[in-house]
This record gives sequence, C-alpha cells and structure tokens, in this order.
Amino acid sequence: MRWLGIGDAGRVVLAVFHAARCDKPISVVRAARRWTVRMKHGWLTDCVTIRSSALIVMLMFGVTQLSSIALTQPFEPISELKTWYTDRNPIDVEIIASTGQGNEARRVEPERILRLRLERAYVDSISRIERPSFSSVSLSFDMPTNLPSVLFTAPPEQVELRGDPIRQLPRAEFASRTSVILLQSSNSSDVLPRVSSELNRCKGGKRQDDLFLYDKEQNHSCLARSLAFGTKYVARLSDDISLLIRCSDALIGCETYFPFEGFLPSVSFHESHLAHWKEIIGKATEFLQSKKYR
Repeated sequence: MRWLGIGDAGRVVLAVFHAARCDKPISVVRAARRWTVRMKHGWLTDCVTIRSSALIVMLMFGVTQLSSIALTQPFEPISELKTWYTDRNPIDVEIIASTGQGNEARRVEPERILRLRLERAYVDSISRIERPSFSSVSLSFDMPTNLPSVLFTAPPEQVELRGDPIRQLPRAEFASRTSVILLQSSNSSDVLPRVSSELNRCKGGKRQDDLFLYDKEQNHSCLARSLAFGTKYVARLSDDISLLIRCSDALIGCETYFPFEGFLPSVSFHESHLAHWKEIIGKATEFLQSKKYR
C-alpha cells in the first residue's frame, strides 16, 4: 500500500495506525519492526495517543509529498487570474523584458526572462500580451511574515491558515505592514546610470545619510520630475546608483524603483518606513528572490 507515494516509511506509519486498535489492549509489534508501546496509564489512552501520533506523521508525509509535487510541476505561466483572491495554491508568472511602446513593443534581444512561482494570493493583478509584447504583475506581501497581504484583510472564513499567524488587521496597521511590488516588462535597470546622474544634480537638503530632498532649483533639468505628485527625495543606493522616492498622502503612498535581475520593479510602502527605505528595498529583493522558479 502507498499513501501519496510516500513509500516504505508511509506504509510503516499506516501499519502502526491500523495496528493500534482501540477495542482491546494490544502492543504494536509486527507492524513497525517490533516497535512495542508499553501501557502506563491504561490501554485506551495509549491507543488514542498512538493513533493520533501516527495520523500527525502521515499528514506530515502528505504535506511534504504535495510540496514536492508542486515543485516538480512544469512551468505554465498564466495570463489572467481565474481563482479567488485568497487562493493559496501556487501559480506561475512570467515577465519577458520588452522595449518600445504600444504597438512598437517587442522583446529585447538577447531575451531576459523572470519566472516566478508563488501563491495566487500574492498576485493583485496580472497582464500578459504576446503581440505587442508586454507583461506586468502586481504583488503584495506582509513584511513581518512574508505572507500574502490580502490574507490579513479577508474574512476569516475565506482564509486557509495552514498554521500561519494570520489575523485580521485594522486598516492603518495593514498599510504599515504591506509592501507592493509592480513588475513591468518594459522597465529595465539599464537606465539607472543615466537616471542616477540626472538625480544627483537635483539633491537638496540632507534628510539623513543617503537621503536628500529633491530640489528643482538645483538644475534646470530637475523641473520635469518636480511636476509629479507628492514630496520627492533622492536616495543614494550605492556610489553608482541613485533612486527617486515619491511620497503622497495615500495609505501606501511612498514609491521607488530598484534593480532586480535586469528589471526595474517598483516597490510601494507606508511613509512611516521612509527612514528605512533601504530595508524596504532589501525585503522586496529577498521576496522576489525567494519566489523565483527554479
């Protein structure tokens, strides 16, 4: 007998489960190579304990086997969302780098592809068009737990806990814990050297180490970006890379871009984390890295 394909170990646990009959005091011997359970507080209690323990072990085997099955499934990227927003089953997402706008969009050569496998609940929206070539995906996660953020706002009866520390959060707490990542095929990290040079000419007053107010008066080239909404900052990620951070009054109102695998995804976060913007980028990078299809 095999249970979910777990082999000999699974057969032994099943044998222990069935041998632990609760209708008479019996030692579990033959089923598990003379594994004998000695009764200390009465045969009924030991019988139930044996069966409960065996059942837990079987469930562990089952979860492991199902996880293994998910990891070995062929990669099949989706182009639209077809299941409920709290669905925790894995889906595949593919972003293929493109260049050009509108009908002129085409894949870059050589191809640059990012493949992700993650729970459906992480995905807020997705778009995938073959001609003209364009793809994008919006993802959100809870920073303290790395779980899908929607699970912390959905009705409890719609959430599959899986043993995770999930509870409904007030609106303000939810916003302060949520990170939103937007990946678009047309956004490439190749532009960073040029953009960084332009941003460095627009540094204003220093807010903290590596964070400066964006000052449109510093250079005539700074005017264009100053017209966008919100307060703007120049953030120095490294000696070679500077980023623009925009913050508005929205609930998750700060946004910046960061390099990842040749792409330039954006990450949005609550303004209370502005002083720790590098940590926000680090968490977003680690999240994407952990979801890469291998």
